[in-house]
Amino acid sequence: MTEHEKTLDIPAIDMTDGSTQGRPRESPTDPKPSQRTGLGSASRTKKTRHGSVGTQTYARVNEIIEAERISKREAFERVGKELKSNRGTVAANYYRVAKAQAASPTTRERPRSQTSASKTPPPTTPAGQASEPSIDDIANELTRTISALLHAVKLQNREVAQLRTRLDGVRSLLG
Repeated sequence: MTEHEKTLDIPAIDMTDGSTQGRPRESPTDPKPSQRTGLGSASRTKKTRHGSVGTQTYARVNEIIEAERISKREAFERVGKELKSNRGTVAANYYRVAKAQAASPTTRERPRSQTSASKTPPPTTPAGQASEPSIDDIANELTRTISALLHAVKLQNREVAQLRTRLDGVRSLLG
């Protein structure tokens, strides 16, 4: 910290003063939480989850689709009725398990757009192997990239000019 920076010199608040002000008092007759229910710590043990519902749902949906040649949506509805569950819940379980098993993609992948740099194949040697680009190759790619940037800026300037004209028209109508 430099000498010219201003700081606030505020003492810390002692949170360990033993004060119970603002806290509810415990009643001497109120039993501890484990004694309130009468169940003790046995009821508070965490249940182990095996994911069996999801895997069973996934298997059942696939079984119905293959056997009856129906859509996944219809299969989700049927399994939901069997399990007395919502179609959306069944679908969520199905796709969660499918993703975990990598058996079915949950989203459709779109092809990635190519930039002008990636459209140009790398230079190759007569043997067909990729080689390091030469200075000329780099300069040509740089020229193409700058030209594309210049074109984009010109288009943007035209659009800005059109928008300014429209804004001036709106201003003249309002004022």
